[in-house]
Amino acid sequence: MTVAALAATSSSGNATDLHTLFDARCRRTTGILVHVGAETVAMVDLDGAFVLRRRDEIAGIAVHKTLENPLAQIALSDPLRDHLRDVWVGDDAQPTFTGWTTAFFDDLFLYFDLDGQTHVLDPEEIRRIRRSEVAGPAARPRTHAPVQLAFPTEVVPCGGGGAVTADSVLPSRVIADRIKVGDYLGKLEQRYLAQAGFEERTWVYAEPFVFDPQNRLGLLYDPEWPFAFPLYFRWSNGRPYRFQSLSAVGNATHEWLPILAPTISARSDIKSHFFNATFVGNLLGLPAGTDAFAFEEAISELEPVTGPVVDHSYNYLLLMGADFWRLSASAGASYLATRIQVPESLPRKVLANSLSPTARLRYQGRALALRALYYRTRTSGPMADVLGDEVDGGAEDPLGGYHWRKDTVRLGATWRPAETIELIADQIASRAAYRDDFDQGPVALTMWELATGGEVAVSFGRYVTVRGVARLYLNRYRVTRPAPDEDSSITPRFGGALEFVF
Repeated sequence: MTVAALAATSSSGNATDLHTLFDARCRRTTGILVHVGAETVAMVDLDGAFVLRRRDEIAGIAVHKTLENPLAQIALSDPLRDHLRDVWVGDDAQPTFTGWTTAFFDDLFLYFDLDGQTHVLDPEEIRRIRRSEVAGPAARPRTHAPVQLAFPTEVVPCGGGGAVTADSVLPSRVIADRIKVGDYLGKLEQRYLAQAGFEERTWVYAEPFVFDPQNRLGLLYDPEWPFAFPLYFRWSNGRPYRFQSLSAVGNATHEWLPILAPTISARSDIKSHFFNATFVGNLLGLPAGTDAFAFEEAISELEPVTGPVVDHSYNYLLLMGADFWRLSASAGASYLATRIQVPESLPRKVLANSLSPTARLRYQGRALALRALYYRTRTSGPMADVLGDEVDGGAEDPLGGYHWRKDTVRLGATWRPAETIELIADQIASRAAYRDDFDQGPVALTMWELATGGEVAVSFGRYVTVRGVARLYLNRYRVTRPAPDEDSSITPRFGGALEFVF
């Protein structure tokens, strides 16, 4: 049977392979294969009973292909229950069927279920496999038919046992050499081991492919960019339940950063088995400790301010963690930068000279994804670190030092109520305090910041997605030096993107 023919049967059918095992004295056991281990072969025989045969006692094998299920009942003994699995296929909310793996063809799995049907499945079709808790002493397949197997002596060394009639099913394959029997069973053993590994991965992957499988080229409009670069590109690769990755480059937003605005950046998310890792890098501010505001200031000189102004950026973020089904936990480091401006004072730039510990928790459902991140920044040092080249007049470093602390929490959700609609919501809350004792004019302030973001994405056909973005910033600053002052602001922002999907 060709791959195309097998795929055409995709969800279910009645064709069944029967294996007959011969020992050295030509005693035979016929049934449906359940498992091949290092020392034993497990089957359900034609009476529906679970049987085990030692591999070193098997001298020959005959394989018959029947069009109908020959089992009138299947005894649900404890050894068979160890191999029974509930299998979810496609979008089915309940298990599609309960059965066991009985054969393999290339990358396809062939399952035999308790209703007597055979399912030929590509791994991409399988969403979940769990051990079955089916009740009852026995299962009675809805469809079955007696079968008359033929073992003609001219092709089966241990043949005989009745005349060959027009209704007899002849063997499709006979293996009579012990070396070939060992090779045949050894290959099946490896396939069952691989299938067990695949089943394990369905526990640590929320979906067969956890990232957006579509490649997207986006044309972006956003009022928060320091200069216009309206392009980003996202792409993914990998295989279902195996190594997978999502990459992005360009002027893009990222749900793992403590800022909502897009940045000129490169991103990579990877997943392999239970391991996950995320990297987001500011292409205009690498490596860690680099002035993340230098490019912006090179094209637009800072103007004097009439009230406190605080801007945030970053060098990069790196997270690593583990997944189990729909839950994920990660930890790592962020290198975050902040620029502080108050009236009548030199700008302070707290660069990422030390890391900010970062933690991430995620839940990934079929339609709903939830995320929570926490960033903790504590840093201090000499005034030369935050003033940079702002102080002139000699080679001596400015006197004094600074202290900076910041705690940020980001919560977010992505909901897909329909295949063509995606809704995204994010909330970032920060509390921070800065103070220094610069001898030419100290600065001290505390800040509370809330950033709320919402996004709607609608797909038109298969090739175009339109995104609309709205953000609201609520900021409150309290300055105690150089002069007491308080300032609050509410700032809305609106943007969007046009994505070409391919």
